[in-house]
Amino acid sequence: MLNLPVVPAPFEDEDLLGFLARCANSNALTVAELVRAFRSASQTAMRSQFREVELPLIWGNQFDELLHPSTRPARAWTHRNRKFCPHCMIEAGYWRASWCLMLATCCPRHGIWLQERCGSCGTTLSIEAMRCFRCDACGKSLVDADSAVQPAGREALWIVQQLTLRVARSGERSDHITGDLTLSEFHELALRVGVRGSIVNTNKPLKLKEAGALTVAIPIAEGAGRALMNWPYGFEDMLGAIREKRRNASSWKMREAMGPIYWDIYHYLKGPRFEFVRTAFESYVRDHWEAPIACRNRNIGLPLVRNHTWVAVCEAAKRSGVEPALLKRMAKGREIPTREQTHKSGRCTRIVNLASVGDYAGRVQQAMSAEQAATHLGISRKRIRQLLDAGLLAVLGGTPRAGQRWWIDPRSLDRCAHSGRKMATEPKNSVSVTQLAKYTIASAESFVSLISAIQTGELPVWVPPGSKQEIGKWRLRKDNLVKWRAVTEEVRASRLSVDDVAVQLGVKQEVAYALVRAKLVPATIDSAGRRVAQWVDIHALSEFREQYILGTELAALARTSPKQMAQRLKACGIQPIAGPASAPIFCRQYVWQRTPGVLSAAVAET
Repeated sequence: MLNLPVVPAPFEDEDLLGFLARCANSNALTVAELVRAFRSASQTAMRSQFREVELPLIWGNQFDELLHPSTRPARAWTHRNRKFCPHCMIEAGYWRASWCLMLATCCPRHGIWLQERCGSCGTTLSIEAMRCFRCDACGKSLVDADSAVQPAGREALWIVQQLTLRVARSGERSDHITGDLTLSEFHELALRVGVRGSIVNTNKPLKLKEAGALTVAIPIAEGAGRALMNWPYGFEDMLGAIREKRRNASSWKMREAMGPIYWDIYHYLKGPRFEFVRTAFESYVRDHWEAPIACRNRNIGLPLVRNHTWVAVCEAAKRSGVEPALLKRMAKGREIPTREQTHKSGRCTRIVNLASVGDYAGRVQQAMSAEQAATHLGISRKRIRQLLDAGLLAVLGGTPRAGQRWWIDPRSLDRCAHSGRKMATEPKNSVSVTQLAKYTIASAESFVSLISAIQTGELPVWVPPGSKQEIGKWRLRKDNLVKWRAVTEEVRASRLSVDDVAVQLGVKQEVAYALVRAKLVPATIDSAGRRVAQWVDIHALSEFREQYILGTELAALARTSPKQMAQRLKACGIQPIAGPASAPIFCRQYVWQRTPGVLSAAVAET
């Protein structure tokens, strides 16, 4: 070979350049001189010698790379960076072929990180260090140097194990889904996945500076290992991380939201061996892409484009059989999962999840208008509106505007037509709900209270056969109604609304609400559906008058203004409980503690 006097026997897993370095050392040549002679020799003769002599199989790939180095920065083989395992070098002094792979960052045999610098002085190894196994700067042996070794990461170790299987060509095959990929194909996949997962916001090609250096290769190998080891879940996690880091990009354009990995999958990894990558990517899109997919997309499979669940509102209405007007109102009111995007022109595009729309389809098809609900419950449309205002009936799509129809939820109709207690037989002296609503009950509050009392079981009813939903035909005993009304009137007589409290105290409603919020006047809250009311007990109002006195009352007692009264009391060191300025509780009027000291100070000058 090259007509050298001394040609050592190559090792099975030896690197071609490392073998030339050993030859140079045995023949008193420099590595650079032998490499130049190797490249200037007849390529036909060199190839014939390779075929005649039993040389390592991996040299077939390295032969082309050494003669014609690729101009691609991130190529599979890189001889610009010399990496080695100190333990392997101690066992046998030659350079392994796997160390020259770009993504080979650790030793699969010893599980430690490879080294590319002298352990003594930290200088990067030159090509002549491969010949003498010594550092050019300090002359220390690479084997004897006291270098600290560290255990390699699990992900990077898995990547180098997969690469080593393909370098050795021993017939052993990986049981991973990437087992059918060749060395160059696996490197291409791992490189693109590792780069896109670690360098997310770049849109440039794989132009990596110092691609073979460990500082660059280790993060890429670790990222590739995380994405490929636990396939496809690690790959999906990587895609999710890419989308999170690129959230400032357009979330509805797949190429912008996913970044260069989208272009890699469909243009650089488009061979049949990479079909599993496209399958995993489309599975991720099917489960996690909450945005529309353009019908003109020719990369993603046609079934996925046609069956994608996030579609425009009109398309969802067409597929589900829901009224488009109702679905638009439900989407606008966020009653179903909705995504929106406002364009530069100001136009808002809204999409919905077709699966969620399908869950609502049955309810929507049974939804009733106000007239239908009145017929269904056996009461007037006016009473239906009162139940809607009270929240006992719910609507789909929100409250309609003028000219739009009501879509009353059928589930709320079932809840409204619920009786807490039923009588087994028809009472003799009874009256129907329709008669009560038509001739006896005038106000909406009283009608809502009646229906609530029936629902809670406070008023037992008799349901005629076949009238389970028609509450208008339900009958109540008159004596039960008399007792219920008496209790209701007694409760109403013993409590006041906040507006009534304002009248009783002679203040504005704003002041009364401020006293209630400050809990100076305790109030109870009653809710009927969506309506909430605050009530003040008469005894609570009496206790407030016994403990506190308003500034207007003191001013009238002293025949002065409330402002002067406040100045007089503050000058005496008496601070108000509530007031418009620096009082602990904000209120538009001053409130003072009703004590003898306050009263005497108020009328002292008088």
